[in-house]
Amino acid sequence: MHKRNITLTALVLAAIITVAFVAFPRLNHSDALGVFYFPAILLAVVLSGGSHSPSEVAGWSAFVAYTLLFGVAFVVCYVLLLEIYLLRQAMPELDKARNDLRNGETHSSIYLRHIGNALKDLELRRRRHFLLEPIDEIELDQEPDVFAAHAIANAGTKHPVTRLMRRLESHILEEKGDVEAKDMITRIKSDAQELSEKSRK
Repeated sequence: MHKRNITLTALVLAAIITVAFVAFPRLNHSDALGVFYFPAILLAVVLSGGSHSPSEVAGWSAFVAYTLLFGVAFVVCYVLLLEIYLLRQAMPELDKARNDLRNGETHSSIYLRHIGNALKDLELRRRRHFLLEPIDEIELDQEPDVFAAHAIANAGTKHPVTRLMRRLESHILEEKGDVEAKDMITRIKSDAQELSEKSRK
């Protein structure tokens, strides 16, 4: 998630909603919105101190604060769903690794290629979205195996990379069993580190 862009988007949404309520006073009489903004009414009462009715400043301050809060919540939910959707779009490339596993392929470069193709497809899609933060540590113009090696070595803690690695690990565990899977996963990560260092020289 790109935190700065999420905040800016939520601010724009909050401004639009606030302007809409000022321009169309009838919106203030909606029962559904009354329930939705009930916490803002409580906040307005708290901000007004000991007076019997909240001041206009307290009311609008509470309204804007909760509109911004709802805006952030909405955008964050959208971004989380978008991330899940884009990850699912990239998964078929990793599912091809099953055939290689069943054929007894154990060379790391084959699986790095699968990870690289899936991650490159995923990152190309992610970079089209204003609300998603790109993985700056990787460059899209590299070969899939080198691309995967750089991603694992330099951006291994980023969510898209860890999610794709977990998917590959689950395939290896299902096909090869626990002992052989651990050995393969360790070797893939080690070879990724080595290939990343070699490609930089």
